[in-house]
Amino acid sequence: MNGKGIASVGSSSRANGVNSVGSVATRISANEPLSVAAALAGQRVLNTGTTGFIAKAVLEKLVRDVPGIASIVVLLRGSRAQPDAAQRFQAEVLRASGSGREITKVVVTRPGGEEETYRGSIVVVACGAINSAALLLRSGLANASGVVGQHYMCHINSAMLSISKEPNATRFQKTLGFNDYYYDSGDPEFPHPLGHIQMLAKSDRSILRGGAPRLVPGFALDYIAKHAVDFWLTTEDLPQPSNRVTLERDGTIRVSYGNKNLEPHRRLIRKLKNLLPHLGMHPHLVPNEIARDKRIPLEGVAHQCGTVRFGTDPRTSALDVNCKAHELDNLYVVDTSFFPSSSAVNPALTAMANALRVGDHLLERLDATTTTTPLEMPA
Repeated sequence: MNGKGIASVGSSSRANGVNSVGSVATRISANEPLSVAAALAGQRVLNTGTTGFIAKAVLEKLVRDVPGIASIVVLLRGSRAQPDAAQRFQAEVLRASGSGREITKVVVTRPGGEEETYRGSIVVVACGAINSAALLLRSGLANASGVVGQHYMCHINSAMLSISKEPNATRFQKTLGFNDYYYDSGDPEFPHPLGHIQMLAKSDRSILRGGAPRLVPGFALDYIAKHAVDFWLTTEDLPQPSNRVTLERDGTIRVSYGNKNLEPHRRLIRKLKNLLPHLGMHPHLVPNEIARDKRIPLEGVAHQCGTVRFGTDPRTSALDVNCKAHELDNLYVVDTSFFPSSSAVNPALTAMANALRVGDHLLERLDATTTTTPLEMPA
């Protein structure tokens, strides 16, 4: 992009799930109960962000439970071994002006070695907390504080499965959560936050089979699937300088991570386990490792945040409160990198809200005007 405007550096990312293309709103009436099947009937559905076995399970559930979908489009990222991988960016570097106060261009190097240059009066970085930090480190910019890459957070999560005494016929289960222990454990001997508990998508035989031991009989999987009630537990991941993103000499990105907030998570699991007999379930809470890892491994970076934190003090933060780099007049970072803490919920909505906030700031800075086009709904 040339001239007065915004050059955006990053990749679009969507949470695992279903994104509908079309006017679903026309199928929902204030006087009618919300029905996912009715809302998606006749629609063209775009499925992004799901990979591997989970993608297969999502597609199977859509086809089975929402037979009225007109079509499903699946976007899959090719592996690096495939020919189309050559179309990817190999490296991105930000180049500053002689004064060091302004980004003058974004230089992209393709795998073949050819360079492309992009310019804009404002540069917005949104590559995700890992790659945004790597970009700034690679460029040697916005890091007088030394915090770029530090304080990497990704939450402490567990997927748990309980067995209901009665069959659980729910299809779209992830609609309920509670925060009774979010701010306080309720235990005077441990007066600290524990986290958030919510439902997970309903396990079925296909999901369970994907991770179950080979000798588990099919009738056992059928019983578990029929009675399964799935939970997702999240505890805040505390910011630690030792949890960080760094670059090797050859440019390889390294993520170093360990957590020190496991006791609240263990207590949160016990809280849920103690509730089970009161919820009509067997008094057992099983790590959902037959369907998913009970703890998300290091490579599970969906909730990554914190590596380019914002704040009011340039000595301890890389960005100001508008997510502009303290040291540069035209560089903004608007993904989850800006988080100074991770909370104990999915960061996606916070990232979206902050991006809209920064967008309003940029409109004002550019002295730009917006035009609102009324949405026309078909009769």
